[in-house]
Amino acid sequence: MPFPNVPLKSGHHDRKLVWGDVYWFDFGRPHSNQFTMAGSHLCLIVSDMSTLVGKTVVVCPGSGAEHAWAGYVYHVEIKRVEFSKLEKDTIFKVDHLYNLDQSSLIDEHYIGTLPQHLMKRIYLQLLNALSVQRILR
Repeated sequence: MPFPNVPLKSGHHDRKLVWGDVYWFDFGRPHSNQFTMAGSHLCLIVSDMSTLVGKTVVVCPGSGAEHAWAGYVYHVEIKRVEFSKLEKDTIFKVDHLYNLDQSSLIDEHYIGTLPQHLMKRIYLQLLNALSVQRILR
């Protein structure tokens, strides 16, 4: 499913955003020499605990699995057969976190919600990327 041709300003915000939701999001224009996302990509809500008085969520971006770096554990692959709402096998880049305004995720760009067993796979590597094991020792 390609990026929907629905402008943010004309979209609806009736859905309550929750952990595990996958949306299309336009990450904007690329900046030179930066390892950031640019353009339209999937994004996965990894925290629905709003950080600014109910206005923001934390997401990690998604990209086609063909962009995965071999052996790089912070690119978590979700195959289309595991979550049929994906257009193709996808990686979620848990080492790239973004804080987004909730109003930028509109109902028309909603793909689906990853089940808990797939979110567990995402979170295991997210916690690793955040070096949580150092605190737990």
